[in-house]
Amino acid sequence: MNETCIWKFTNSNARSSNESTDTRNADARNADARNADARNADARNADARNADARNANARNANARNADARNADARNANARNADARNADARNADARNADARNADARNANARNADARNADARNANARNANARNADARNANARNANARNADARNANARNANATNAGDVDVRRSRLWMRSEA
Repeated sequence: MNETCIWKFTNSNARSSNESTDTRNADARNADARNADARNADARNADARNADARNANARNANARNADARNADARNANARNADARNADARNADARNADARNADARNANARNADARNADARNANARNANARNADARNANARNANARNADARNANARNANATNAGDVDVRRSRLWMRSEA
């Protein structure tokens, strides 16, 4: 009877000891599992943080690239605007040169026309003066010729009258004789 009790007690102690070991082992396994879960959660969190950092870096790089592209576009637009403005200024200068050349040519043509008009007016005046002189010379010559003819006629008349008187006096003298 005592042996039976001892054996039962011993077996009971062994079971209790085994159960305690099992519990400790289970606790240890649970702790390992919790630690593994924690490590996994930490790893997942680290991955998430790394992914966030990579995404943020990518967004920042994209923003920098977009800024650079926008700056390039603005610079290209500014260069194009400068080129267009330079072309417009050059076109304006060429147009101004053309207008000035046209004005100079028009002035030269007008001056030529005025000079031609002046030469023509001078020629007309000279012709008129020459015609006046010729007419005056002709009138004077006509007057001199008329005067000469009149003088000749008077002289001829006087001579004829004298001849008549001489003939009359001769006739009278004859008749008296």
